[in-house]
Amino acid sequence: MARDRIKSLRRVKAAELKPNPKNWRLHGETQRNALSAMLEQVGIVDAVIARETDDGLELIDGHLRQSLDPDQKLPVLVVDLDDSEADQVLATLDPLAAMAGQNDETLRSLLDSIDGALDSILEDIHPSPMTTEEIEQEWVKQGHIWEQKKIDDAVLRIHVAFPTEEAIAEFEERLGLEPGRVGDREGSQNSLSMWWPSKPETSGSSDGYGYVEDTD
Repeated sequence: MARDRIKSLRRVKAAELKPNPKNWRLHGETQRNALSAMLEQVGIVDAVIARETDDGLELIDGHLRQSLDPDQKLPVLVVDLDDSEADQVLATLDPLAAMAGQNDETLRSLLDSIDGALDSILEDIHPSPMTTEEIEQEWVKQGHIWEQKKIDDAVLRIHVAFPTEEAIAEFEERLGLEPGRVGDREGSQNSLSMWWPSKPETSGSSDGYGYVEDTD
């Protein structure tokens, strides 16, 4: 059974809480604005997490809330953690929450039931799904596929033309591929050639399918 490490619940001015020097999370303007609007509309419904140190209460979670208004009193869960345990929670609390999946139908039903006053906030948090046309336009921006060679239903090699080298790098990143490892670039510096789903065992012309000679 898990231990309860919460010592107390206190209400403390934000200015009196010390940011954790190891905090790795970054909060952009969009997130700050969304949280500020939510707090104004609904109010405070969650506690920040902190632990007692020689310098006072040090945050583990809740840095964005602490930074919004130094005079705001925040509910604080004071936990009994040593340095190592605090680091473990700091490193894993948000990533663990981000691992959760979602039921799109249930979420859409929930969003549809919420009062319109939060529409702008919800659009930042839960953007509307892209339409088929928008998805197609996104691909157009990434590059133009100008040739495909197939055997049956398997695409052997795909040639993609891009406007810039930066676009190639972004495309590789989106595919989760190591830069420069997807294949050889031929024709011009702004084209990319790759085998998909895998490189055939035989390179060069064969069986009339016109394989592109591999230079690797």
